[in-house]
Amino acid sequence: MRYSDLKIFHKILLLVMIGVSFLAIMGIVGYDATNQLAKSNSELYNQRILPMEKLTRSVLVSKYIKEKNLDIVSGSLSSRDKADDEKMINKAWDEIGGLLASFRESNTDESLETWSNELLSHIMMSEENKKIVRDLANKGEAEKAKNYYAIYVKPHEDEADKLLVQMIDRSQLLADKQIRADQERVRKVMWMILVITAGFCFVSIWGGRRIANKITKPINDIVKQVEQVSAGDLNGLSGYQAIATKNEIGRLSMGFFQMSQTLQNYLQALTEKNAEICKMANLDALTGLPNRRYFMDRMKNILQECGEERVALMFIDMDRFKEINDTRGHNIGDQILEAVAKRMISLLPTIDSVNRLGGDEFTIIYRGFNDVDQVTTVAEQVMCLFQEPFVFNRQIFHLSCSIGISIYPLHGQTVVSLLQAADTAMYTAKLQKRNSFHYYSDDMRQKILQKVKMEETLHFALEKHLFHVYYQPRVLCDSGQIVGVEALLRLQQDGKFISPAEFIPVAEETGLILQLGEWVLYQACRQNKEWQQAGYPPVRISVNVSPIQFNHSGFLGQVIDVLEKTGLDPEWLELEITESSLMDKVDAAKETLMVLKRMGIKVAMDDFGTGYSSLAYLKQFKIDYLKVDKTFIDEISQKSKQLKIVQAIIGLGKSLNMKIVAEGVEGQEQLKFLQLHNCDEIQGFLFSKAIPANDFELLLKAGGYIVRAETSV
Repeated sequence: MRYSDLKIFHKILLLVMIGVSFLAIMGIVGYDATNQLAKSNSELYNQRILPMEKLTRSVLVSKYIKEKNLDIVSGSLSSRDKADDEKMINKAWDEIGGLLASFRESNTDESLETWSNELLSHIMMSEENKKIVRDLANKGEAEKAKNYYAIYVKPHEDEADKLLVQMIDRSQLLADKQIRADQERVRKVMWMILVITAGFCFVSIWGGRRIANKITKPINDIVKQVEQVSAGDLNGLSGYQAIATKNEIGRLSMGFFQMSQTLQNYLQALTEKNAEICKMANLDALTGLPNRRYFMDRMKNILQECGEERVALMFIDMDRFKEINDTRGHNIGDQILEAVAKRMISLLPTIDSVNRLGGDEFTIIYRGFNDVDQVTTVAEQVMCLFQEPFVFNRQIFHLSCSIGISIYPLHGQTVVSLLQAADTAMYTAKLQKRNSFHYYSDDMRQKILQKVKMEETLHFALEKHLFHVYYQPRVLCDSGQIVGVEALLRLQQDGKFISPAEFIPVAEETGLILQLGEWVLYQACRQNKEWQQAGYPPVRISVNVSPIQFNHSGFLGQVIDVLEKTGLDPEWLELEITESSLMDKVDAAKETLMVLKRMGIKVAMDDFGTGYSSLAYLKQFKIDYLKVDKTFIDEISQKSKQLKIVQAIIGLGKSLNMKIVAEGVEGQEQLKFLQLHNCDEIQGFLFSKAIPANDFELLLKAGGYIVRAETSV
């Protein structure tokens, strides 16, 4: 078995055993050194320190003996004191003898042995002579005793003192020598420990690094690969090689290798799938043209790299394409869109790209032109693509388009600004003349700014409650009796009224019309209920309903809620619906009208005659009132040929059991004409303009008549 095949546990165990061995050796060496030092310290104490103390004690006792001998020799002591001193001296000599005997037993030095013998000899001689000195002193021969002491005793005592000092010095020297030897022994042991430690450290580091490398290096390689993959860098997986060992690391490496192979296969499949998804994400599923996402990215890149080069953006919208979807079905509409896309592709490579933003909206990016006339030529080519009819299922469709054009950097420097400018120009083309193209201009921008300002005004007016409801009476054509009233929204700012023609379209475009419509409906119903509670003859109140409001999912619930809150009976509410409200969603409109009729609410078609499909759809809806638009009433006073249109509208309404209401009646001639042709109700300045609720209440108080019977024909 190879070393690399050892299991990780065994490798770690080997490192632990090395450490344990080191600690064991260090313990043995330390234990032996401690024993030797303890033995040496014991010898030092017993052979050096203790004998030295005994010698020192001997010196002190010898000095004491000298002093007592001098007292005896001097003859100044009494007999009793002499006797006591002699006893003390004898006792001291016994102590010295014991100390020297003990010293000789523990001593091992030859010099000290020799000096010890000499010391005992001098002590013995001194003691023998001291006896003679004491005898002379006892006989009263003090002078002789002193002389004899000075000649035969003192020299031996002095020599003994010298020998004691020499022996003390010798013992101190031997003790110092032994201490130095012990220090040297300790130093050697420390060096030995240091060498052993260094050796074990080297072995541990070397072995540890080898074992750690065997353990950590492959793990680090795997960790590095995992970190690479987690960071999104998958290139390193292809170069990874598994470790061919049987231990845990080898199994881990092999597992990671197999996982990396599986992941690579998965990534390859995922890459192919992502490429397909990316292609699908950037292409329109129906036409195969680049979609809005691709267009935005492409346009952004072009603007970043074009520098001073001019770039034209064309916004193309098909005219009345919604009619085809509504009348012929979305299947035909999709086929037409596919055909339009194929025709537009034929413009490539003259242009940069053709894109479908959604619905019937397309864009063309055109760059590399030298003159605006070249852009105009491309726009004309696009319009020519629609001149040839589209044929599907033996049906022929004649289509046209409206084109708005913006140019970088003249009309904007960002994708959003250029697209907004082109869109604005396209809507201008639709409003002014379909089947045409328009370049963006500052006038269009000014209109947009005005629209933005108007939107801000509407939000401010809602917040500050600046809206008001005015009321215009509707009277019977033959008698002038007030039978109804139309609630009209008014906005006053800085003391001036803003025309509804200015703020209603903005409210519809921004969605504020939903909030405004609900508020007007509530105010009108509440006011009509108050008039009824005041005892005035009941009149039907008419409220205009925006197409957005009518087609909103919560419209019916809103009407029911307002009637419940105000307590107004539904028969005294009339809702005015425009043709476009009914045309957007025919089936849903029918259902909504049926519900309103079952509730007892009256329905009027407002601005009749201004649309293009009224006659085709009018018979499908149960309408109570048909309101003739003011534009036709104006023709009466001019004696225009369109008078027959007014007669036809009145006749059509009567044939469908509808009541006819004429709007905008301002002169007696118009009134007489309408009376002559059996118009039911009249509304206009001839009777009253829209007035506040208090003023209308005055009309009700006056009896509810404005035009007297004598004015009728």
